[in-house]
Amino acid sequence: MTKGLDTVRQLSQSMLNAVPADREFIGRYYSREKPEKRLTVAEAERICDSGHSIFSIYQDANNYASAFHTENGLYDADYAWKYAQSVGQPTNTPIYFAVDFDVDDPAPGETKKDTLKRIYDYFKAIQGQFAIWNNKGALNYKIGVYGCGEICQYIKQDCGLATYSFLARSKGWSGYDDYNYPSKYNLKQIALVSYGGVDFDTVESGNGSFGSWRV
Repeated sequence: MTKGLDTVRQLSQSMLNAVPADREFIGRYYSREKPEKRLTVAEAERICDSGHSIFSIYQDANNYASAFHTENGLYDADYAWKYAQSVGQPTNTPIYFAVDFDVDDPAPGETKKDTLKRIYDYFKAIQGQFAIWNNKGALNYKIGVYGCGEICQYIKQDCGLATYSFLARSKGWSGYDDYNYPSKYNLKQIALVSYGGVDFDTVESGNGSFGSWRV
């Protein structure tokens, strides 16, 4: 088990200087709708020069059921794959796509079964789009899922639509206790902290690789 952080903030050198030495990796974001969240090339170099590795998360909002459907899966996958290439993310590493809400909170007028179908369609579209790009060149990015325990189990273990999973820190969300085992998750979010005036989530790895990278 190794320890790290994730944050939506773009990190300056002074911010990185405040990160404790035992935090070995930092999760940073790709987003087609929110440029203020995006990892930049210069930032990736700063993070790695400061002794940390990076893991990649894709999220715009992704915090309500109706955001998940085939069309958004195609758009998000296409953007994430190309952006990962542009910032120097190496081959055979994952991008974790966020499902940042409890699956027990479906869209108005829909059921939980409808929500699961939405999320399935979203990740199925990502899988198909990644296959297209992966087959075109030397890079071969993997798919990860971030979310509640039930969604991580469903997308990674049950459906095989992701190779990696990142368990959200909300313990009240569906399936947390059932999924809270290092043999199941690759990463687990723990708690909110602040270093150097920046909010981070603390993160721990599970058993085996979780797909961090360096430039």
